[in-house]
Amino acid sequence: MTRLASVVTVLAFVLAVAPVARAESPRDILVVVNRASTVDSVTIDELRDVFLKKRASWRSGGKTTPVNASEGSSLREDFRKRVLNMSSSAEKSYWQKRKIKAGESRPAEFENTLRAVFKLRGAVSYVYRSQFKEGTARVVLVLPAG
Repeated sequence: MTRLASVVTVLAFVLAVAPVARAESPRDILVVVNRASTVDSVTIDELRDVFLKKRASWRSGGKTTPVNASEGSSLREDFRKRVLNMSSSAEKSYWQKRKIKAGESRPAEFENTLRAVFKLRGAVSYVYRSQFKEGTARVVLVLPAG
């Protein structure tokens, strides 16, 4: 076996058995909660239910207060696609129906979601990794850049 063939064989083996490492991206979305929250992790399904107001508390207890990024922002659009699996118009339609049926209003919107989570007990929101400041909130889920 030639030296090149040996190297290729070893490399193929390493790639087959090694876990795939992914570099952190500034466009990863970090789902964050207020530091006082008892929540350590959250699933995408739980997060979807919180942001669609189908649930008002975490499985571990404690009230949820969903905080959206401003409508029209790229952060909001990325979150909507990755978590809610909705277009902007589908989300608007969802909230119009909820308003009529149950008097529900959509989650509050803030330009600076990290500041809102820092100040609001029970708050849960999202921020791009590039905007996150350590100590302001706790990260409970990372949504890798698409």
